[in-house]
Amino acid sequence: MQKGSYIFVKLRRALAPSIRWMLEHSAPLRFVGVNILKLILKPTVQWDGHTVSMDRTDFGVTFELQMSGHYEIASMDYCKKTLKPGMTFVDVGANIGLFSLMAARAVGPTGHVYAFEPDAGNAALLRKNIEQNGYSNVTVIQKAVSDKSGTITLHQSGFNTGDHRTYEVSKGRRQITIDCVSLDDYFPADKHIDMLKMDIEGYEETAYKGMKRIVSAHKPPQLIIECWPTMLTLAGTKPEDFFGGIERQGYAMSLVDDANNSITPMSSAAAVRHCWDNEVANILCIKQ
Repeated sequence: MQKGSYIFVKLRRALAPSIRWMLEHSAPLRFVGVNILKLILKPTVQWDGHTVSMDRTDFGVTFELQMSGHYEIASMDYCKKTLKPGMTFVDVGANIGLFSLMAARAVGPTGHVYAFEPDAGNAALLRKNIEQNGYSNVTVIQKAVSDKSGTITLHQSGFNTGDHRTYEVSKGRRQITIDCVSLDDYFPADKHIDMLKMDIEGYEETAYKGMKRIVSAHKPPQLIIECWPTMLTLAGTKPEDFFGGIERQGYAMSLVDDANNSITPMSSAAAVRHCWDNEVANILCIKQ
C-alpha cells in the first residue's frame, strides 16, 4: 500500500466514529455532507482492471476507494492468491460488488460467485458492475442472510450504503421489510463452497447460525468475517464468545489488518482485542 493510502485509512478509522455519529444524528449535517460527496466523488472509476459504477452519496465504500485507491487491500490480496479457477466464492454483504468482481475473475468461467446483497440500490449497482465487466459466473441474491429464511427489517443509512443494518440504530433511519435466507436453506446439501466472506454490520453471528451444515462439512469453506466489536455488541453478540466458538469448532484464526496490509495468526481472543482497540478488522478462519 502506498504511504498516502496507508495514512488515509488510518485517519479514516480514527475519525470515522465521530463523523458517523454526527451524520447519523444530525439531518442538516447529513444533508451538507452528502452534497459535498456529490461534488468530489465520481460516478464511475477504474479499479483493479474493472469499471466500477458507484453511489456518489456514499461515505463508505465509494469514499474509501476513490480517496485511497484501495479497498480492504490485505483481504483482497489474500483472496486473489487463494481462489483458483473452478472454485466457489460466497460474498455475504456484497454491496456494489468489489469482492464479487475480484472473485469472479479469480474463479473464472468454470467457477461461480454467489453475491448476497439486500439493499435495492446496492444490488442494482452490483448487477450493473457484473454486467459491464462481462462476467456471467455471478449470481446476485437480493436478500439478507440470517439464521432462518423469511423476512426482516432493514434500517437504511442515509449516508453510507455499506451501513444498512438489520437492527435499530436511530429513529431517523428509513425502515423497510426485506427477504432473508439462511445459507443452509439456500445451498443444497451437496454444494461445495471454497471461501466465504461476510461483512454485514454486526449481524455476522446470526448469519453464521444459519450455516451450521456448511461449516461442518467434510471440507468447509475458508471464512473471512468482519469483526467490528461495537456493531456486533449492538446486534446482541458478544464478540469474544462468537469468534471463540468458531475457534472451538476447529478453525485457526488470523487477523487480517487492511489498514496495515498484514495477516497475522493469533488466537480469537487476541484478534478480538485488536479489533476493540482499532475499531474493525477482518478475521480469517481456516479449518484445521
